[in-house]
Amino acid sequence: MASRLDTRDFINVGIFTVIYFLILFATGMLGMIGPLIMFVGFGLGLLLNGTVIALYLARTPKMGALTLMSLIVGILFVLTGHPWITPIVSTLAGFCGDIAFARLRGSWRMPVAYAIFSQLYMAPWVPLLYNSTRYVDDIAGTMGQDYIDALEFFLQPRSMIVWMILVFVLALIGGWIGVRVGRRNFARAGLA
Repeated sequence: MASRLDTRDFINVGIFTVIYFLILFATGMLGMIGPLIMFVGFGLGLLLNGTVIALYLARTPKMGALTLMSLIVGILFVLTGHPWITPIVSTLAGFCGDIAFARLRGSWRMPVAYAIFSQLYMAPWVPLLYNSTRYVDDIAGTMGQDYIDALEFFLQPRSMIVWMILVFVLALIGGWIGVRVGRRNFARAGLA
């Protein structure tokens, strides 16, 4: 793995962050249909973005690539109404994904790095750990009490562990799909 990001890498960071965030945002917006559909959207986003991250890491296989992307995504989360702590948690997830990508070898290198990086999905939910009442009240104020009632199970700190495991597994599958698509299509086209 090369050590420093250069100008071309920063261009890749910008392009792939936009693509990644658009997919994440579009699939996350399915939550407007209903609160439980939000989780279907998250799962779909994790599966689709596996291919985006596979191509991104093939084109930018350098330490800091996932960290920088996750910082930008965290800032975009805040700009779309998520808590202030989101960029901190998302950047930590990206950094851990970078470390995994740098240290692991073999065909599971990218899927595991993506699964760790994808823990940034947990960042907006972190306030449940330290101020759950206020967090739930904020959501109720914007989405209504019926929305909160449908999410009652998930709006518990202990439920975050279940969601973290699901995010990891879905991202692992999405990363594996991304590697397969990359080998079959992107490498042949000269993109990876």
